Amino acid sequence: MIRGCVLSTGVSTNVNRKRWSLVNWLALAIAILLTKNVAAILWEYRHYFPPNFEANFLIGRQSMFQGLYRQAFYLHLISSPLALLLGIFMVGSGLSGLAMRYHQLSGRVLATIVFLGVVPSGFIMAAGTLAGWWTGLAFAINASLVALFCALAGYHAYRRNHQAHKRWAMRTFLMLCAPIVLRLIAGVSIVTNTSSPTVYRWSAWISWLLPLLVFECYNQLRTQLPVTQPPQR
Repeated sequence: MIRGCVLSTGVSTNVNRKRWSLVNWLALAIAILLTKNVAAILWEYRHYFPPNFEANFLIGRQSMFQGLYRQAFYLHLISSPLALLLGIFMVGSGLSGLAMRYHQLSGRVLATIVFLGVVPSGFIMAAGTLAGWWTGLAFAINASLVALFCALAGYHAYRRNHQAHKRWAMRTFLMLCAPIVLRLIAGVSIVTNTSSPTVYRWSAWISWLLPLLVFECYNQLRTQLPVTQPPQR
């Protein structure tokens, strides 16, 4: 968008370059934060190979940790971080214009991981949650939206509707970030001594509803802002 603007003065060029630089730095900071949280989640995997039923997530799941649920659990462990890391790369390459030659290939790989790994395992994990049907419904809707948004992002990429593709791709990425947001909420609740089953149930909804709401509000504000035309020579 910035690259497409026709700038009439050197001052305007410098201002836009500065803004673009700030966007890059902000995107980099968010990518580092997300990658750090993914690394923290991966560190917890030491409790899952082999499964330690005294570890936080596996407490109370020993009787159900077999058959389809066990397979879905490990499929989710592998596919979700891969999808999130690919999403971080794709958002970064889409914003900066760098590595675009790999963007399409990464998109196909991400869609494959989402539809063959994240979504089906997410549904099974949602059905097997110990926090009740309300929490399971939140996780199931999240998995459904990941599939829907990813499919729409791919459709608009195929139709070369780049703006629509970016919007649906960002929505897909935000849905994939739900476990990170859920983890952050859990950390805040522990620090503030407000952790409880009720907080967790609502956190399952907030983890994807809040980022999506913020994004939709941002898009709405962008469409309402007047477009500044460059001065005529």
